[in-house]
Amino acid sequence: MENNTKVHDKILVVDDEISQRKLIKTYLVKDDYEVIEAGDYVEAMRAMEQSAPDLALIDVMLPGTDGYDLVRAIRTRSNIPIIMLTARGEEAAKVAGLEIGADDYVVKPYSPNEVLSRIRAHLRRAKGDRKYVSTVDIGEVHLDRASRRCFVADREIELSRREFDLLWIFATNPGKVFTRESLLMAGWGTSYVVEKTVDVHIASLRKKLGDVLNVKSLRGIGYRLDV
Repeated sequence: MENNTKVHDKILVVDDEISQRKLIKTYLVKDDYEVIEAGDYVEAMRAMEQSAPDLALIDVMLPGTDGYDLVRAIRTRSNIPIIMLTARGEEAAKVAGLEIGADDYVVKPYSPNEVLSRIRAHLRRAKGDRKYVSTVDIGEVHLDRASRRCFVADREIELSRREFDLLWIFATNPGKVFTRESLLMAGWGTSYVVEKTVDVHIASLRKKLGDVLNVKSLRGIGYRLDV
């Protein structure tokens, strides 16, 4: 007998305000997602262990341990997409969340439909990453996308998720000019992220790789990998 049971993506919603959780849950359930709720750090980490969600929506202002620490903890064990929710709209707060491993940032009050659109985009991209397996060699650098590992000669270089994504984009397109916006779309799946975060990640890449690759800054335009 054929099994027609549909597998629903699981979304972890972490917010201490029950009304906010219920609001976004209503929209998520209508869009055919399974929703796991958590009101604080401890509940969220328990849900990560027990339910293995496909994406997390995390409010920055949580009681006790805040959303930034929760993102850091999740990133030690999972690469699921993370979208941060907050009432703070300052650029510094956005960059802080992105630098520690969040994928996107939504400022309250937000449109539930906008959040749904971002969830769909990040899940499509995450599923594409899991299916695509390949390697690339450029100069002394070897990248393995299946294991998400980077080697310079025989030495492994530890890269964050976004650093690896950016390096993969450059390594598979040497000599091509990328604007910051195009790098955001390719590496983050959205252009809503502040462009400064691209500069931060590329600066970190340069520090880790040293002189083996030359990611050149093009003033007012973006970046290019020169071989």
